[in-house]
Amino acid sequence: MNRYLTIILVVCGFLTMNAQVDKQKQLQREKDKVTLFTPEERANLQLWFYEQTQKMGLSEELNDEYNRIFYGYIYEMGRLNDKDLGMSDAEIRKEFELLVDKLNGEMKQLLSKDQYIQHLENFGEIVRKAYRRVNWND
Repeated sequence: MNRYLTIILVVCGFLTMNAQVDKQKQLQREKDKVTLFTPEERANLQLWFYEQTQKMGLSEELNDEYNRIFYGYIYEMGRLNDKDLGMSDAEIRKEFELLVDKLNGEMKQLLSKDQYIQHLENFGEIVRKAYRRVNWND
């Protein structure tokens, strides 16, 4: 009985310690995060993008899938310039452009031709704003 109690206490201690390490990692990751747009700008962009997406006439299921893919890539793009990654501006740009291509490739498979064209126009506007913000206008 004591052996089981000891094992349970060790496992619980390990889990607690592991949870604390995970929490520290998350806090550090948030500290290393660099934002491109202010919260107000981001809110305005999200509202504008939502309105444009509504014009695409997506079914509820398609809209859910579109948003899942889109915001997954947006999250990845938003983390590229985190301090802890230590990437140069050129490396960030290269990775950003690869993610844009991958996102658009997935959307092309998902959407009709007209919806895809609308996606390219909408997302292109966001990309242009990001490029202007980081002075990537060549």
